[in-house]
Amino acid sequence: MNRLVLVSIAALVSASASAAPVTYVLDPSHTYPSFEADHMGGLSVWRGKFTQTAGKVVYDKDAKSGSIDITVKVDSVDFGMAKMDEHAKSPEIFISALALMLVRPINKAAN
Repeated sequence: MNRLVLVSIAALVSASASAAPVTYVLDPSHTYPSFEADHMGGLSVWRGKFTQTAGKVVYDKDAKSGSIDITVKVDSVDFGMAKMDEHAKSPEIFISALALMLVRPINKAAN
């Protein structure tokens, strides 16, 4: 009996020693990147979110590295106010903001 337990433990330890990278796919119905923006020099704060996103996170524990690839549909912005949403989707707001919102995959490896 003890020998069976030892063999089982050895099998579990050796199987977990060489784990493959794990990929997590973001659930678009539960992932809402949010933001805050100053309005009128601190008079108020605009808060909003984006409602259409997609992406994945890859984590390689053994290599101590991973990557993040997320896409946010900018015209899915939602302030909770229809007029504000329309204004935010106008060229006056998002054309200048798009320069700051470039989509790039992020890869990180341990040094």
